[in-house]
Amino acid sequence: MAVLDLEKKIVNAKIVYYGPALSGKTTNIHFIYNKLKPEHRGELKTLCTKTHRTLFFDFLPVEVGEVKGLVTRFFLYTVPGQIFYNQIRKEVLREVDGIVFVADSQAKMKEENIQSFQNLEENLAEMGRSLSEIPLVIQYNKRDMPNILNLEDLHRQLNKYNAPFFEAVAIKGTGVLNTLTTISKMVLKKLREQPQLAQKSAEAGPVEAYGLSDEFVVLSKEEVERAKAGVAKPAPVAKPIAPQPPPLSAPAPSPIAQAPAPAPRGTPLKAEPLAPSANVASAPSTSASPSELVLTKWDRPQLVGKNTLRLPLMFEDKKTGKTYTTTLTIVLDNLLPK
Repeated sequence: MAVLDLEKKIVNAKIVYYGPALSGKTTNIHFIYNKLKPEHRGELKTLCTKTHRTLFFDFLPVEVGEVKGLVTRFFLYTVPGQIFYNQIRKEVLREVDGIVFVADSQAKMKEENIQSFQNLEENLAEMGRSLSEIPLVIQYNKRDMPNILNLEDLHRQLNKYNAPFFEAVAIKGTGVLNTLTTISKMVLKKLREQPQLAQKSAEAGPVEAYGLSDEFVVLSKEEVERAKAGVAKPAPVAKPIAPQPPPLSAPAPSPIAQAPAPAPRGTPLKAEPLAPSANVASAPSTSASPSELVLTKWDRPQLVGKNTLRLPLMFEDKKTGKTYTTTLTIVLDNLLPK
């Protein structure tokens, strides 16, 4: 819920952009940042968590209107869409004031849209809240793509609350500012109707990011670039595992052959121990032996460019109970027909 900071005479409120992976949530935030005047927006920040240093999502402070004579600042957040980041989505949703659900209009993303919307409802229900009492705008993104669903089908699948909606092509900016303007007006109206706003208390989380716990870390641009290049300073961990090379007489194991086939979304996955020769060098280091590090989950492969697949993986250390995530990148050059 919105919080009043009497010292700075500001009302802080939170708007969360929710939706399946790669639906266009981050594209919305970046377009908004580039379009708003500097005096109406803060610096675009990148967040990760202490336990997921390779997970990045953005937030952007935006100043709009007044509530009870005080400046109102909206914090716009994206959430990670991958299935095994649900706990982080819950943290970002906590005390939310408005939600933009960004749906992918492509027919092949029908089930992902429905599952993400149901996940949103379930997470709010755990907090004792409902979309029926939270300002909601639905954005049907990627309307420029081939083989998209018509609006009637999208409405039937997703818009059970009869929320305002916009067609969008976020990468071109179409529908992005209309979506933001509408959700902003809805949140402001609801805040003005509240008889009293909660007052700010001492916050344990990062001072730049309203409404988050101390599990979240705000990264500088330099830290993000280093992390994405694979040279970021990792979170403190135990001594790394020494790589286990295969015997000289045996051919090197193929990472493609070892990549598990994705199970249907929503199907419980059985943990499978990794062989000592498995390629786990990119996973976070741990003091456990390779036989105690098991693969517990994997997400839908993501096509990057024309010939590269990225497969998000999650591992669990059976000795310590800690979990780690990494991404297996598979280049398919040798498999493409010439």
